[in-house]
Amino acid sequence: MSEAFDKLAAPATELDRSGDMCSGHAAAVTVSLPFAHNIFDIFDRCTVNYAAFNSLHGLAPDSLPIGCISHTSSHVGEKAESPMVKSLLESLNVATHSVTARQLFRTEYGETIEGHSNIRWYCTFNQAKQQQRLYQHFGPWVQQLEVAGVVSQTVAKLRSALLQSGTLQLELLIMVDAFEPFVIACYTFGFR
Repeated sequence: MSEAFDKLAAPATELDRSGDMCSGHAAAVTVSLPFAHNIFDIFDRCTVNYAAFNSLHGLAPDSLPIGCISHTSSHVGEKAESPMVKSLLESLNVATHSVTARQLFRTEYGETIEGHSNIRWYCTFNQAKQQQRLYQHFGPWVQQLEVAGVVSQTVAKLRSALLQSGTLQLELLIMVDAFEPFVIACYTFGFR
């Protein structure tokens, strides 16, 4: 059984990235395993893995698909309702596409602006935490963007967000304080 598992855990570089190829490889290896008694399958939630699971499902019809714990954990908080923070971070994400805006940020704060990834929720958390920490000094960077004439529409949105200062600060505090334990757990358990 150990030998079959070693074959099943072959490096991804050796496999075609299609669901059919992955499931074909898994089926060929698992014929020596009691696959029909499989209770669940844990896998990343990417399309290829769902295709592989669906084509193997006939071999173990009672098997349940369970999304990878680390990927599930990394989505903690993505449905959090914080419209002001969402608006601020959307504007920041647009600004990060400007080389000048990134350079001005680095000059003003001595660090790079946190980037965003649609794959990992904690990137949003990291952005919010950075903005909460730098909030008192955020105005000068926005003013520098305005003077430099870069990302003009984004500057208007950033200014609008700053006008809602109390609400924005409260949302940033809640987001950081409420979700920091989850993010720490994700990092601690290697769910990155």
